[in-house]
Amino acid sequence: MPWPLELLTPAEMARADAAAVAAGVPVSVLMQAAGRAVARAAMRRFRPVRTLVLATVGGLLAQAIGLRMPEPVDATLLRLGQAALGLGLLCVGASLRPLAAPGADPALVRGAFRLAAWMTTVKLVAMPLTALVLARLAGLDALATTIVVVFASVPTSPASSVLASRMGGDGSLAAFLITVSTLVSALTLPLWLALARGP
Repeated sequence: MPWPLELLTPAEMARADAAAVAAGVPVSVLMQAAGRAVARAAMRRFRPVRTLVLATVGGLLAQAIGLRMPEPVDATLLRLGQAALGLGLLCVGASLRPLAAPGADPALVRGAFRLAAWMTTVKLVAMPLTALVLARLAGLDALATTIVVVFASVPTSPASSVLASRMGGDGSLAAFLITVSTLVSALTLPLWLALARGP
């Protein structure tokens, strides 16, 4: 049977918190419970939306109308954006799990390694090769060819692991794929740069 809910005034809430602390409940537990209650209330009140979609559309609209943020806001958002790569890599590291752990299904492990080999080959070999061929056919100069090939040959973005986790996908597998492609790109990226700058 659910506990009856009672709406408290701020003063009553302060007294209830003080009584809970006096009874031995840690303040951190009270703060966590309050945060969860606020999150549940917000989720009941507002329909779920895809933040990435809204942010992308909002950014395109702001660019189209020439919207400029105030300098302090722009500087703050710029610094947060610069931290995104590092935070994404931390999320990838935190999501990594040993695929061949004891008790793991061997068929699933083999499937994960085959998928990693296929995705890495497509991302780091097939895509740069296609970009290089198209750039040569289009008659691009060396600088433009290098830019196109570099964009096509970089490893998978760490953001894909975060998106996979947030959208109900396999975040651990995405983190594994990102790690493999990042390690292999240390060998393939210099090769593609040399080919793009060549004759």
